[in-house]
Amino acid sequence: MQTPATTIPHLIAAGFYALCDPLIISVLELLRQQELCVCDLCKALGVNQSKLSFHLKTLKETALVHSRQEGRWIY
Repeated sequence: MQTPATTIPHLIAAGFYALCDPLIISVLELLRQQELCVCDLCKALGVNQSKLSFHLKTLKETALVHSRQEGRWIY
């Protein structure tokens, strides 16, 4: 799927904005090492699921991460 040229600057700006949060940087570092489900990320980072889900949504919207569902688990 091609991204229209007008949205590319917006995606880049949103990506940089997302990277200003230390928690998001920690999430990216963990996911760089291995694929983890949301519950494992919560345990590793010591945050509740609602806070992490908010940040993961930001990462998905800026195309910095992708998710997949396997049964009840989201990776």
